[in-house]
Amino acid sequence: MNDNEQKVVDDLKERLETIMTSFLFKPYDMAMEEATTSVNQMLAEELVLEHIYDYAVVCDKSNNPPTEQKNGMLKLDICVKVEPIGEFIFIPILLHGTTGNQEW
Repeated sequence: MNDNEQKVVDDLKERLETIMTSFLFKPYDMAMEEATTSVNQMLAEELVLEHIYDYAVVCDKSNNPPTEQKNGMLKLDICVKVEPIGEFIFIPILLHGTTGNQEW
C-alpha cells in the first residue's frame, strides 16, 4: 500500500470507528441493517468526492453466522479502491457489542 492509500484508509477507519460505535447496543438485525446503510452512505460520499474510486460493503448473514450473533459480534467486510488503477483494499471490522471493542 502506498502512502496515499494508507492515508485514505486511515481516514476511513477513523470515520468508521465513529459510525460503528453508534450500533453497540442496538438489536442485532437492526444494527446489521443500519450499519450497512450508514457505511454505504459514507463511502458513497467519498466516491463522489473522488477520495475512493469504488467500494463494496458486506454485512449480512453470509459473514455474520448465528454463532457470532450469539456472542454479540457484528462483522462488516469493506473493500475500497483508492487508486483508479489500484487494487481493492480489504478493511474488516468486527464489533463486539457486549464489550464495545472494535477490531480492524
